[in-house]
Amino acid sequence: MTMSFNTIEFINKAAKQLDASNYERDYKVLDRVCKKIDVVKRVYIKYEGDLSKAKSTEEINVNDYEILLKILLNYSKNDLKYFNSGLKLYDKIKNQIDTDKQNEIKQKIASIFGSVQ
Repeated sequence: MTMSFNTIEFINKAAKQLDASNYERDYKVLDRVCKKIDVVKRVYIKYEGDLSKAKSTEEINVNDYEILLKILLNYSKNDLKYFNSGLKLYDKIKNQIDTDKQNEIKQKIASIFGSVQ
C-alpha cells in the first residue's frame, strides 16, 4: 500500500511550528511543494507519499494558499528560493484575497526584499 501526502495537514503543522522556538523544518517536503507552485502553478490536496504525483484533482483552497504563503515568506529569511515561490504564489492568489491581507503581504514581501539588497 502506497503512502499518501496530505498537503493541508502539512501546511497546518508547518504553520503551527513557525511560532515554536524549537522545531524541525521539513525543507525536503517544502522544496517539493515549491516545485508544484513553480512548475504546475497549483497545489493539490493529496499526493503520492513522495509528492511525485497528485492523487486528487482538488486544489487547496485560498485560505490554505495564504497559510502556505506565510510559511514560504518565513522560510525566505534563510533561502531566496522560498521567496521566489512565495512571489509566484502571491501572484496566483492576490485577486482572491481582501485588500487588507494584500497590503499585509506586500509589506512582508517588501521587508524581505529590502533585507537582501
